[in-house]
Amino acid sequence: MFLNILNNAEKTAFLQLAMICAKADGVIREEENEVLQAYCDEMDIQMPKFGAKIDYIVECFDNEKEKYNSEIEEILSNFSKTRTIDVDTGRAMEKEPLTGDALIMKLAGRARLCNTLKIAYFELIALIYSDGEVPLIEADILRRLVPDLKTKELKNLAIALTNQLNF
Repeated sequence: MFLNILNNAEKTAFLQLAMICAKADGVIREEENEVLQAYCDEMDIQMPKFGAKIDYIVECFDNEKEKYNSEIEEILSNFSKTRTIDVDTGRAMEKEPLTGDALIMKLAGRARLCNTLKIAYFELIALIYSDGEVPLIEADILRRLVPDLKTKELKNLAIALTNQLNF
């Protein structure tokens, strides 16, 4: 739904995270493959070949945490920390400091901006819950995408929406 908003580096990073999640249990199941293909279709790109790198990262999760952390942080570094998406218009913009009217809108609950990490989080829910299991590596990736998420509202919304879409 929102993946077409991502820039090329973010799309590639998102697919790497998605493939790590799909491969978390050692096998990419048919449901997971369908979701991965739907992601590529939405982003209007071909399914990239990350095979060996994805296998390496998944293997490092259990055996070499430092290398795993380094690889995941490298992938996450491709997401913009300053570019936000106005969810009302779908337009990307650079985040401005909260001053004046912007601060008042945020305090009033009317600021409708979402950063690209939250888009990745929301979209990955479809894949992560497609097989009914959430291995530790998938939970770790979700936590890293939105570390300041204090409530389960986004997760519950994403799960409900993806269930409605019947991925």
